[in-house]
Amino acid sequence: MAFAAAAWLAARAPRRPIARALTTVALAVAAAGTVVATLFATQTVAGELQPGVQRTLEGRLHDLGTLLLFAGLIVAALASVRLVPRARFRVTVALLALALVATVPVLVALRLDLPGIGQRAFVLIGCAWAFLFAVEVPSRGTPLAVAP
Repeated sequence: MAFAAAAWLAARAPRRPIARALTTVALAVAAAGTVVATLFATQTVAGELQPGVQRTLEGRLHDLGTLLLFAGLIVAALASVRLVPRARFRVTVALLALALVATVPVLVALRLDLPGIGQRAFVLIGCAWAFLFAVEVPSRGTPLAVAP
């Protein structure tokens, strides 16, 4: 739901039509991927199919949803730096990217065998980016007045 709302906000950005379109479509893809991954159970543990387990349509659909979510968020985050002209936003996106890239090596270095933690960290980092984007992206029109 958060990614769909962020897509709506991206579509309302006033400038940079190519970045706006890329961000909007990528966020819509991420939202669809989230729904698909949620509807279908995974079959893998730590990315591996367990011995004796046959790959099913449900497992493949979950993997497809996860791919759509991850790819959509990466493209949206990259395109969003053209929509939000603030240096603080760009620095924060870079720091979130660093956290994303560092997640698995840190888990390995700490010898933590926690299946699924890397994926959950990615989704958490994606949600942090979506929140930041929602706060920072400019929108067309005037904001609604709040009655006292």
